[in-house]
Amino acid sequence: MPLPPIAALFCTLSLSSPLALAGGPAGLAAAVDGPAWPSFRGAAGAGRVPTPHPAQWSPDENLAWSVEVPGGGWSSPLIAGDRVFLTTAVQGDGRRPVGFAAGVRAPETRGAGAAAPTAAVTFRVEARALGDGALLWGRDVATRVPPRGVHPSNSFATETPATDGERIVAAFGAIGLVVCLSVDGEVLWTYDSAVHPTTADFGPGSSVALASDIEPALAYVQSDNEAASSLTALRLADGAVAWRRERPQGTSWSSPILWRSSAGVSLVVAGPDAVTGYDPASGDVRWRVEEIGGTFSASPTAAGERLVFGNSAQQRRGPLAVLCAGCAGSFPLRQARPAEGQESANVASPVLWTVERAGPSFGSPIAVGELVFVVDGQGIATCRELATGATLWSERLPEAFNVVASPWTDGERVFVLAEGGTTFVLAAAREYRLLARNTLPGTYWATPSAADGALLLRSADRLHCVRKSAPAD
Repeated sequence: MPLPPIAALFCTLSLSSPLALAGGPAGLAAAVDGPAWPSFRGAAGAGRVPTPHPAQWSPDENLAWSVEVPGGGWSSPLIAGDRVFLTTAVQGDGRRPVGFAAGVRAPETRGAGAAAPTAAVTFRVEARALGDGALLWGRDVATRVPPRGVHPSNSFATETPATDGERIVAAFGAIGLVVCLSVDGEVLWTYDSAVHPTTADFGPGSSVALASDIEPALAYVQSDNEAASSLTALRLADGAVAWRRERPQGTSWSSPILWRSSAGVSLVVAGPDAVTGYDPASGDVRWRVEEIGGTFSASPTAAGERLVFGNSAQQRRGPLAVLCAGCAGSFPLRQARPAEGQESANVASPVLWTVERAGPSFGSPIAVGELVFVVDGQGIATCRELATGATLWSERLPEAFNVVASPWTDGERVFVLAEGGTTFVLAAAREYRLLARNTLPGTYWATPSAADGALLLRSADRLHCVRKSAPAD
């Protein structure tokens, strides 16, 4: 559903050019200001907004700018200083990803699988000005015919890139490409890998994670699929493989995160039937929670000394659990299966609690203080105590059909974006309070990003910036 014109600031560049730049790169540029939103779900993958943005917006209120994005993708924008970095995939036939209902109705979702494209797709990285959305540069990093198709509701640019303020690392799993660019758009290195089938030909979706505070700095790429799953650490300086680990066969769309606690730093990767903590420097397995069941679309969430994770499958809610820092070795999620709807009281396990049929669907959990919030795919929001798993409230958000984007928080409120473009603003409190409903036209699966009082919302064809409007003279 395209937006009506809203004074869009869209600069047209030729997508046929291998290098479409405003100005052109001149070596590795000086770093932009520290990245306030450096990767999927922001710093530490926690979904926490560093500076609050407006709690209310519409096409006529607090909408600073709106621009059309060429092609389509469900990757989140990154924010570093006064720049926004975004990936997209431009198909020759103009196709963009569609919502859940339209995807289910598509013929390729009924048994035959997604057909491989016959025309080339252009994979693109852009930089835009946070102030007004103007295009600073656009780089076509590859134009190829992907060897496999993706579900109509997925995209060829679903993986969110990551930045350290000097470089941007983007992954395009549909063609097995990882590319590193300077903040001025110069390609610094590329890494190519094989492309493998995914469950129901849905396509890949795991985002990139960076560890820039270890030596050497590394970028992590998770590829859980139906043939040859792996986790690869690439040196940020030159793209060389620092280490690579085979993983259990099976598709996962979760993204790795770095969990920093008093026990050190673990690279946490959720996949089929397990959540694993790796040493980020060596790739050695430090701990593994097993026998979870199913696989993951949602990503884990770090909450200080605790890690929140959970999953769900189609028509089946999976478990929600909290793990304590300092664990080691392999252990089952449930040493003694808890009663229905109850948390585990097994204090011998590093798993603090488990609640059955309480896991998230697509969107990742959010931790705010001593509370945990989970929203399922049908828009049922639940608040629990982080220490015990006890339910404080559970409410269906009105007309929240199909929630795929992960929620985010400013510490006082929790924001939930539904596919149809309505964002529900909830009090981050022990009592349910719906504070506002804000709607922009379009289809939304991408998880929003926010920094410096600005909120970026990506639809199937546009990028919007919400920021407090200046008072009228």
